[in-house]
Amino acid sequence: MCRPLGGPSLFVRYAGLLALSVVLPSCGGPPGESARIVEIPRVNQIEIATGETIQLIGVDEIIFPDRVVEMSDEAARFTRRRLSGKVIYVKRRQAVPGRGDRVLGDVYLGNDLFNAEVIRQGYGKTAKNVPAEWKEQFEELEKDARQEKRGLWAKEEQ
Repeated sequence: MCRPLGGPSLFVRYAGLLALSVVLPSCGGPPGESARIVEIPRVNQIEIATGETIQLIGVDEIIFPDRVVEMSDEAARFTRRRLSGKVIYVKRRQAVPGRGDRVLGDVYLGNDLFNAEVIRQGYGKTAKNVPAEWKEQFEELEKDARQEKRGLWAKEEQ
């Protein structure tokens, strides 16, 4: 059974809370191929055993100019806590020009799209390179996380 994009559900205000879920494109099992994590240097980058660095497509770092290192480190810790020791599945989309072995891709934890989870939990924001099919959902996830002051958004006004 497929799970909604980004984990449980996105809360939408309409006569209380309604769940908005987006079904993954393939429900036969995790999309992509399994990968072994070697290192997680940033919230949106995962180095895998093939030597590639998978950059989570559609996910950008949240940067507060006066606290760049602090925010970047905290966001990377989020990704490490969620993925370390787990089997992930990678669906490669395209190589990043001029960046060696860096590839834009989707990272799944089981059937859940981890790219969306980073944004839903408030440790990343919607990037300009978000695939068209996810743009609206990623923007809603970001808006909700920011309004609910989840993750790094809780530190926005500090």
